[in-house]
This record gives sequence, C-alpha cells and structure tokens, in this order.
Amino acid sequence: MMKSPAFQWYPTDYLGSQRVQMMTLEEEGAYCRLLWSCWQHGSIPSDPELAARLVGKGCSTTVARVVLPMFTPSEDPARLIHDRLELERQKQADWREKSAAGGRKSAEMRKGGSTVVQPPYQPNGNTPTPSSVFPLLPSASSPAEKGKKRFAPPLEEESKLQAAKCGLPEVERQKFMAHYESNGWLVSGRKMVSWQSAMTKWKLNWETNRYGTNSNNRNAGLIGNKPLEEPRAVRILRERALAAQKLAESAQNPVATQMAINGNHPS
Repeated sequence: MMKSPAFQWYPTDYLGSQRVQMMTLEEEGAYCRLLWSCWQHGSIPSDPELAARLVGKGCSTTVARVVLPMFTPSEDPARLIHDRLELERQKQADWREKSAAGGRKSAEMRKGGSTVVQPPYQPNGNTPTPSSVFPLLPSASSPAEKGKKRFAPPLEEESKLQAAKCGLPEVERQKFMAHYESNGWLVSGRKMVSWQSAMTKWKLNWETNRYGTNSNNRNAGLIGNKPLEEPRAVRILRERALAAQKLAESAQNPVATQMAINGNHPS
C-alpha cells in the first residue's frame, strides 16, 4: 500500500476529545509524537521504555505508560497501531483507487472519440476529501458508521465512578482493570463492546463467588475458566461471623459471641 505523507487534522475534534483533555501537557505532547510516528511507520513499540525513546525529548516511561493505552494491539505483540489511523489510511487508499479508475475511464472515452471528458477528481491540500476525518473520532460522513460507537478503554476516574455505581469494591475494580488492560480489552478473543457491562458482569461473578456458587449455573463465580479469589478481608469477616454463630447456637452466650466477632475466644 502506498504511504501517504499526511492526514487531515481537525483541531475542534481533537480539543473536544475528553481523553485528550484529561492528559497533562507533557502526556499530550508524547501522544502527538507517537501518533505521528505511527502514521509514518505504521505502528509503534508496545514496550513503554522503547516508546519513551521513540518520543525523545526526555520522555519518561511513566508518561509512555499513560499514553500507550490510546493505541491498540496489532498482530505483532511487540507493536501497537491506532484504529483511526488505520481507517484513515484505508480511506485514502480507496480514494486513490477511485481517482485512478476515473482516469482510466476518461482515457477510454478519449480513445473512443467522445468530446465529453470528465477528468478524475484530484483533491489538493485545501480541499478535504469526503472520507477524511481526524483519526481520534468516528467519521460523521460515513453512513455505515453512523450510530456506531467505537470502543474506548475507561479512564481511571471513569472506572471508579462506574464501580461505585454498580457496587464493585475497589480491590475488585483494580483486578478488573488489570485483567483487561493485560489482554488488550478482549472478550472471548474479540474487542470489548461495553466495559460498563463487563464490569457489571465482573461484579455479579464476584458476588456469586462471595456468597456461594449457584448450583444451577456451572459458570457461577468464574472469570473465564478461573475461580475468583476471595479477598482476605472478606474471608476473615466470614470466618468470624461463622464462629460467632456457632458460639451463639451452642452456648447462647452473648459475651462469647461478641468476643468471637472481635476475633477473640473465651478461655
């Protein structure tokens, strides 16, 4: 595929992106340099240290780790691509092919003696093509993409708000984020559609494992094929509650029950 030296940049769309607004000035600069490098070379390294070297200007691996989630895994595990850049690259290739086809058709008409010739459209730097769009946002001009929302991983604050909304503990939220960040936000080998729904399912699985497995659901308490690990604090509270219940049933002694709840045992 022919390499294009440039893509169109829309400041209004770029500045209107919440993901960009949440970045520091240093992180935004690193993101722009990685974005341009990805357009020029087709991909960027997934390793934060290599990405920081590619950015240059004294970029740290900490900044690189913040920016790299803006990109998506490629077929090569060591390289990352940008979905919108890939779409823009394909659109430009389709437009070049369309223009070339128009040129061939015009040449055939001239050979046939026709006096009406329609030359192929040649876009210039000041004329935006109908398919061009800034790579961060979905194309508003493509009928096939209207109403289709492209998946974007949640920011840290977004995940915390959603976890609080659905009642997922902070420890489990961190497990959720770590799990899907490590596998590229894939569900059964496919790109995740809604991380909010995935978090809700994670919470339901966690609750099933916490309060007991439902015999009617063979997959209850599982994430993939692995059982959810019960947090240590939850296990301690559960064991204390069971001990207190046994003491109350056997001795009917409220003092002993309170001591069991506090983690003590009567001598």
